[in-house]
Amino acid sequence: MVDVIIVGAGVTGLQAGAELTAAGKQVVILEKSRGLGGRAATRRWEGGRIDHGAQFFTARDADFQNQVERWRGDGLCFEWCRGFHQWRNHLLTPPDAADGHPRFAVRDGMNSLGKALAAGLDVRGETTVAALRRERDRWLAVSAAGETYAAPVLLLTAPAPQALVLLQTLETPPATLLNQLETHRCAPCLAVMARYPQAPKPEWNGIQADDATVGWIGLNSAKHPLPPGQTVVIHGADGFSEDWQDRDLEEAGDRLIERAAHLAGNDWLWTPTARAVHRWRFARPLHGPPTEWFGSAPGVPGLFLAGDGFAGGKIEGAWLSGRAAARAIRQMG
Repeated sequence: MVDVIIVGAGVTGLQAGAELTAAGKQVVILEKSRGLGGRAATRRWEGGRIDHGAQFFTARDADFQNQVERWRGDGLCFEWCRGFHQWRNHLLTPPDAADGHPRFAVRDGMNSLGKALAAGLDVRGETTVAALRRERDRWLAVSAAGETYAAPVLLLTAPAPQALVLLQTLETPPATLLNQLETHRCAPCLAVMARYPQAPKPEWNGIQADDATVGWIGLNSAKHPLPPGQTVVIHGADGFSEDWQDRDLEEAGDRLIERAAHLAGNDWLWTPTARAVHRWRFARPLHGPPTEWFGSAPGVPGLFLAGDGFAGGKIEGAWLSGRAAARAIRQMG
């Protein structure tokens, strides 16, 4: 038996695991996929790296700013830009000078954040938690392969809809917590990765769009150069992604590329030589941030929830949520 089971090796789970391990706790982190970092995700694609989930992060909290400075000193991340072009009211405008705070990118791809946070941690990849049990004074997490992990403390860092499903496997689910989680909806996001070997560098690094189809157009090759030409990531808007998440993803990709070409005003965007579509089912929390950085259930000892859904859906918030949950767990003794 370990001291803490953490479900999910995204930024939240890894930061919590790092803090708890540093405090002398024995921690095991269970992650359903092979990769680390959750939506801070990077693919090897077309001979280079492409960030197809989170595109960048900001740092406004003082503690997170200090962490980012350490990452910069280690060469992990760098300041990418200050502001993006905006598509608003049928018009593309350059970055607003008033929006001058830094946006950071990760030198070897966003998933390097997860790799850095996971250093020295016991992370069990490709381990899907299928059920939870409460046995006397300990929690049991049962994997789809039938493995059982036991600890007095359980921290769930999955998006609220997935955490809800897991908690419903308990013999006596905590009703109040389930009722709260049922109000925490997440928007999906369809992401298109596109390659343009003959394209010139455009004037924009990214375009944030107030549009029914496209929410983001990012110049991935401005972060991870892959000469010749450019790589681009297009994210669907919430409503479009919701409508198309279970339909033909190739057709959805066509529509996203066509609309992105129109918004950006770059004709070459119409004709990628390669493209791929990825579906994120729980990309962005639609509820307002709760009043705490993490959640727990009154009368249910040792159960905690955390994640970017407690902090507006951002990498900075995911890190802060993991830190807050770890500190609450440490206070238990």
